[in-house]
Amino acid sequence: EINHIFELKKLCERAKVKGIDKQVLSKLCDHANPKNNYECWPSNKLLASEIGRSVRSVQRATKSLNLKGYISIKKRKWSNSSFPSNLYRIKIDRLEKDNSFF
Repeated sequence: EINHIFELKKLCERAKVKGIDKQVLSKLCDHANPKNNYECWPSNKLLASEIGRSVRSVQRATKSLNLKGYISIKKRKWSNSSFPSNLYRIKIDRLEKDNSFF
């Protein structure tokens, strides 16, 4: 598993995105687990605190990453109808496509 996590980090570092998109993608990769289909569910507040940006900036970056095909976003809903955080899935095939140029 350690090797898979290391490979995931390398793929994320070489993704063809810049600025805050790169920072958010990197943090999502830090939270994602290869054994769990590369899924994670950190809150926007947590991601914002980890990269030193605003929650709104993180929201814009995750939307951008989704539109560019690097992640998928699924709303998570609890039984009390609250939305604790999104479920993010890193799209490995998209990352591998960027890395095929090295």
